[in-house]
Amino acid sequence: MRVLALGGPGAMGAVAVRVAAGLPEVTEIVVADKRLEAAQGLVHRLAGAGGAPMRALQVDVTDDTALRTALAESCSTPSARTTASA
Repeated sequence: MRVLALGGPGAMGAVAVRVAAGLPEVTEIVVADKRLEAAQGLVHRLAGAGGAPMRALQVDVTDDTALRTALAESCSTPSARTTASA
């Protein structure tokens, strides 16, 4: 199962990402936020902790097109996009 964590770097989102990373059924986590640097920071902080691979994505949830693109990308097959493991 893939997880798209919108607002992932926030206080509650970061807790949810940490929990999801430890679940055996989670195969990938996309940490998405309007602030790409914040999303990348969480991915880097959790790197090496084990669990599901993660990547950061910049998305503004108030932008319908950007949100649809993020949802489509998070549901695409790994071969159709570039991924980065934590």
